[in-house]
Amino acid sequence: MKVLLPFFNDSTLMFVSRLQPMLRAHGFDAVSMLLSEHAGALTTRQLTMSLPDGPDMEASSSTMLNFERSSFDAILIAMPQRELLDRLSDRSYRSRRDRPAYIAFNAGLEFFPARGRKNRLNFDIVFLNSAVQARMFRSDVRRNGWQYVSFGHPYFINPKTIDLSDRTDVVFFAQSISPATLDSRRFVLDLMVTLAQRHPGRKIYFKLRHLPGENDTHKHKELFSYPSMLDRYIDEKPANFEFTTANMTEILSSAAICITCTSTAAMDAISAGIPTLVYVDYPENYSDRFAKPMRKEFAESGLIASIADIMDLRARRPRESWIEPRFRSEDLFDEIRRAIECFQTGEPCTWP
Repeated sequence: MKVLLPFFNDSTLMFVSRLQPMLRAHGFDAVSMLLSEHAGALTTRQLTMSLPDGPDMEASSSTMLNFERSSFDAILIAMPQRELLDRLSDRSYRSRRDRPAYIAFNAGLEFFPARGRKNRLNFDIVFLNSAVQARMFRSDVRRNGWQYVSFGHPYFINPKTIDLSDRTDVVFFAQSISPATLDSRRFVLDLMVTLAQRHPGRKIYFKLRHLPGENDTHKHKELFSYPSMLDRYIDEKPANFEFTTANMTEILSSAAICITCTSTAAMDAISAGIPTLVYVDYPENYSDRFAKPMRKEFAESGLIASIADIMDLRARRPRESWIEPRFRSEDLFDEIRRAIECFQTGEPCTWP
C-alpha cells in the first residue's frame, strides 16, 4: 500500500521524519514529499537532520491534490492547509473513489481540540489524539457520508519498559513561542542552568526547537532565542550544560529524564519509557496561550512538576489511567491499512 507524506514546515517535517520509518516497518510504501511552494521555509540543516537522504519527491500542493489512486492509496496530513480544506469541502470530489484517501492526524498535542476537529471535518479518515476526542468528533461534528474516525498518534505508542540504570542525561525540550515572554523564557533558562550547577555529575541538554534565524516564516516565530539569552544574561555557563539540536531519536536513546513546559516531546519521552516532568508554573504563564491547555491535558497524569521536583529530579512515569485513552499499541498501523481498504470499497468500517 503506497501512501504520501507531504510536509511544508518544521512541524510537518518532524512528523513525516518520525512517521515514515514506522510506516515502512509495517509494510507501507511511504513516500515523503516537500511541497515546493514552501521549500524556502526549511534550511538545509533542518532537512538533512530529519531526512538525511532528502525528501523522496518535491511537488506543489496543486499537483498533490490531483493525484489519483493509481499514484497513492492515501495521503497522510498532519496540518491541513486552506487549499486542501477547500478541496475536501467539495462534495463531488469527496464522493470519488478513484482518488487517494485523505487521512488526518494531529501534528502533535492538540491544545485547541475544537478548532482541530473543525479542520478535520471533511477528511475521509480521522485519527484524533485520544479516545475522548474521537467520540466527541463522532457525536458532534462528524459529516454525513462515509468517514472513519478513531484515535491514535504515531508518537503516542504504549510506553516501553527500558533499563535506565546506565543513563544520566537530563533533557529539557524547548518550544519556539512557549513560554511566551522574555522574562518567562529567561526564568526557564536560569532554571536549567541552576539544575546543571546542582547536579554536576549529570549532563543537562537544552534541546532547541531550531537554531536562531531558522523558521522565520513559520506561524510560530521565535522572538527570544535561548542561545542569545544565555550570552546576554548568564555570566558563566556550567560545563555540564549544553544546547543541542540533535534529532528526537538520538536524544531519547540516551536520556534518563525529560523535562518540558508545553511540548509534544513529553509524549515522545513517555512513549520511550523515560520519566518525565511537565512544568507549567513559570512566571507570566497567564500570557502563554499554551500553558493552560497543557496543564489541562496533563492534570491527571501525575507529571505536573514544581520547581522542587525539578531541582531534585523527581521524575516519574504517568498513571496508567491517564495512559490508556491516549496511547495505542502498534496495531494502530494495521488499523490505518484497514481504514484505507474500507475507503476504497466504500463499505462501512468503524472503530469500536
